[in-house]
Amino acid sequence: MTKRERFVAWVVNVLKNPHKSMSQRRSFDLEDSSGVNSREESKSYFTFFTAVVEREERVSIGKRKRSWSRAVFSNLQRKGLEKRFQMQKYITKPDRRQLAATLGLTDAQVKVWFQNRRMKWRHTKEMKYHSSSNSTSIQVATQKLAASTVAAAPDMHCINSHS
Repeated sequence: MTKRERFVAWVVNVLKNPHKSMSQRRSFDLEDSSGVNSREESKSYFTFFTAVVEREERVSIGKRKRSWSRAVFSNLQRKGLEKRFQMQKYITKPDRRQLAATLGLTDAQVKVWFQNRRMKWRHTKEMKYHSSSNSTSIQVATQKLAASTVAAAPDMHCINSHS
């Protein structure tokens, strides 16, 4: 096995075991098969690799894996949550715990579901308000336009009859 092959094997081993400390990783030695030890080459490989690994460790600290996944509710759970929401927009802690136990959900899932559902409810209310106020303003504008057209029509009729 060549020095390069041994180094690659060592790197693969370190990457497979990232939990080992840097002192445990330092065990790589570039001694060739004839027994001649090339310490300088070993140091340069090690220095390079250490820099790469430390950089990767710093980068990976900022990138945490998500420890949860999106909850998918069954139809029965969704209907139970919706039914309770229609009765009660804000649920108390004891009621939330009881509902969670009844539906086979966690307290946190019910809490977050209610928060999200209230946001959807508010958004829907706002959209209805804006659409009704827009239709009202369109109706008012149409009525004003019709009234001004009717008011202007006799004048137009008078002008036409004098000609």
